[in-house]
Amino acid sequence: MPKPATMILRILLDKHNLPTMNVLYLVVLHMVKTEVRTLLASNFLVQICHCFQCSSVNKNDHAKLMQPDTMIFNLVLDACVRFKLSFKGQRIMMPQTGVVADAHSIIIIAQIHELNGQRDEIKKFKSHIDQVSAPLMRHYRQFYDSLLSLHFKFNDIEAATELVLQMCDYHESLSIQRERERFHRGLILFQLDLIISSLG
Repeated sequence: MPKPATMILRILLDKHNLPTMNVLYLVVLHMVKTEVRTLLASNFLVQICHCFQCSSVNKNDHAKLMQPDTMIFNLVLDACVRFKLSFKGQRIMMPQTGVVADAHSIIIIAQIHELNGQRDEIKKFKSHIDQVSAPLMRHYRQFYDSLLSLHFKFNDIEAATELVLQMCDYHESLSIQRERERFHRGLILFQLDLIISSLG
């Protein structure tokens, strides 16, 4: 089933007549259930990206219709991590197609770099993720886990210590922020009680 499915998709791609992204999403969701199908899905996604780039350069009207979305990338990248196909995952050209990565994409990409032992690649993302506000930092915990794992793999205890201290600071600032919010809520409720009792 997977090979005939990808053959049909490739024929449609050659004719610039891809199904809608919703249908394509369902096909990819079905394909990434096994290792072999994930290989086929990743190859097909690379082909879509290549066709999209060629169409964009030629200012083709079909370019927008062929642009894969973040969810399709995440499905294939996640399957590449799950089946340890990290080099296959790295071949997928997300940035070149203009697809915007979300938090889940960043985590999966970090896991692929972790599997490949590419600490410097993960470090490139860190400066951007460090700018995320403290309440949203919990979404990137796995990113920091991948980076910490590579610090240990490279025997860089100093960098690992620095990262752990930084994460403790984030956790502490988030706790302080929550306490402030609780205090403000309590103060508002107290003031409302005073107003209600003065009216009664």
